[in-house]
Amino acid sequence: ATVTDGELTVNLRSDDKAINICYILIKPLETQPASTLGRKGDVNLDGDVNIADAVVMQSYLLAKTQITGEQAYAADVLSDTVPNVFDMILLKQIVAGS
Repeated sequence: ATVTDGELTVNLRSDDKAINICYILIKPLETQPASTLGRKGDVNLDGDVNIADAVVMQSYLLAKTQITGEQAYAADVLSDTVPNVFDMILLKQIVAGS
């Protein structure tokens, strides 16, 4: 992979000519050390997964508020790259079980 003038070029090769890519995750080289920030389900980034996270998630899904990239990572509970109503369902189940 190379980046030139802001354009990412990825060259892939396979012996059987079948290449499947679900997604590419791009992160900066310098990252923060592991912390509770960005933890799955902790949408408001306060260190706890609770009803307050579900409130922020609902507001985001209804397009009433914006969330940061770190919040989007936390909101994507299913880890399918898109925070959506299915993540909200799982988040509510997590909160109800805790």
